[in-house]
Amino acid sequence: MTLAALLPPVATATVLNCFLFALAWRGDRTELRTGRTPWPLVLGITYIERHALALPQQYAQGYADSIECTVCPAPMKAERMRYLIQHQPAVVPFVQQHIAPAIQASQQAMNQIGAALLPCFEDRA
Repeated sequence: MTLAALLPPVATATVLNCFLFALAWRGDRTELRTGRTPWPLVLGITYIERHALALPQQYAQGYADSIECTVCPAPMKAERMRYLIQHQPAVVPFVQQHIAPAIQASQQAMNQIGAALLPCFEDRA
């Protein structure tokens, strides 16, 4: 199978995932606005309780989030950087070196997706 043959299904899956994510995000925001606990959180807590899963070490250290992928630009927030500086200082230089190019690459990818999708919605405005 050639790369050209893979592009249409990959593009379709990407667009579908974007729409599904937007739909889930909108529902989550609505639940938060109305004071209800978001359903993904309810499902997650239920699963953790049902299977008696232990929380990762960083939860007890004041960082209740995933730390496994330290250079991913999506969840890189000030809290994550503070946690890394305090608890995993050896990875900080690597993150500092690679985060800007990763963010730039992500922004370029989002710009390309936006350029491809926006014309689809212009005639509906």
